[in-house]
Amino acid sequence: MNIDIKDQKTKFKFPIWGWFFVFFAVVFTVDGIMVYIASTTWNGLTTDNAYERGLNYNKTLAENLNQQEQGWIHEIELQKKDKGDAFRLYVTIISNDIGPLPKDSKVTATFFRPTQSGYDKTFLLSATTTPGQYTADNIELPLQGLWDIKLTTRHNNESYKAVKRMDIRW
Repeated sequence: MNIDIKDQKTKFKFPIWGWFFVFFAVVFTVDGIMVYIASTTWNGLTTDNAYERGLNYNKTLAENLNQQEQGWIHEIELQKKDKGDAFRLYVTIISNDIGPLPKDSKVTATFFRPTQSGYDKTFLLSATTTPGQYTADNIELPLQGLWDIKLTTRHNNESYKAVKRMDIRW
């Protein structure tokens, strides 16, 4: 009795259409995971009126150049108050042309979170007794971390804009 071992081994051969199915199953699974992660982690941070801002880019550059030629200097200081999580904002603005910013100027500071939308806060600053200095009290921010402070000043149809990034901790 002579038994051939080759006859007893049955070789399983995976068909080509099976490999085709496995390949696309893996691709669709990975794509599905990426779509899920992208749709659940998007914070909605976008630029409003991006097209119009792009069209006005040269105007913005001209305004920035004009602002530099006028020699505007600004200083932004944030001091923690004694109680709670509140801060006091001090802004000093001086121009080579007009000196310290006049008291009748409108100064606003917008705290903008560069990584998350929905936490922006705008404060109207009031003039102090020191020429060119403005302040806002009781600034409370919902989160610690990086914040952009966008400063906007208006006086006699002229505007001054500045941005300062600060790491705010309490």
